Amino acid sequence: MSSHHLDEVARIADRIVVMNGGRVIGELPPGGSELERAFFEAVRLDDESAQDATSEGGGPR
Repeated sequence: MSSHHLDEVARIADRIVVMNGGRVIGELPPGGSELERAFFEAVRLDDESAQDATSEGGGPR
């Protein structure tokens, strides 16, 4: 299943994989109490990492 509705995903999933820009960037526990916060933090960190790599001449990921 693929969805951005984390409340639905948490109810039915035994594993939550986070994707950003078509890449797998992490995994979250479905029983986590702050699932949405953890999701946005993972995406933010990945976006910052991508910006750092681009600004250092590493090109897009």
